Amino acid sequence: MAKRIKGTAEEAKNWVMESTLVEEQKAALGQFISSFPTQTFFKKERRESDPAWLRELGNILLGVDSENLLWYQFNHFDHSEYDDYRFQDSFYNDQCFAKDLGEYSEILVEGEPLLIVAAIMENLRSVLAVKSGDSGDLAVYDFSYEDVKRLDGGKGEIPASMVQQAFPSYAEMLGRVSAVMFSEDEIVEATE
Repeated sequence: MAKRIKGTAEEAKNWVMESTLVEEQKAALGQFISSFPTQTFFKKERRESDPAWLRELGNILLGVDSENLLWYQFNHFDHSEYDDYRFQDSFYNDQCFAKDLGEYSEILVEGEPLLIVAAIMENLRSVLAVKSGDSGDLAVYDFSYEDVKRLDGGKGEIPASMVQQAFPSYAEMLGRVSAVMFSEDEIVEATE
């Protein structure tokens, strides 16, 4: 099992600055770290089956560290449909690149498997996922779990027409985190 490496905000900034990520992703991760300067961050080696970009990111920064469940709130998405009142105050449970939320062995879009990064767990109206193939697509996509159709073998498929890009990349998704919830009694708002 890969070791989870924890670090302070200053250490996490160094991880990012020493990386070979493109400047937009470095800036987004820097924004994320600066927004939560008192938190502990983590990185962790990813599975060989993960896409190359995720394996690289795993060695740089994956998020805020927590021993328990963790939720993120975002200040905005790339598409306007989900920027409305329904999702503005929602917290997304961090799923840390799960294959599914329990009903399917995996979910596909256009034949490519997805890894779930976060979801509104109360109603699953908004699920955030990345493509796990090596297509080079870094975007984080948004869909409603109720739109997933069952396939043979326990797999699910979401029609491409029901999927929207929410963020250009996982790094840029983290850069738009406006609050982190560790429990109902512990919510940390972004400082910037």
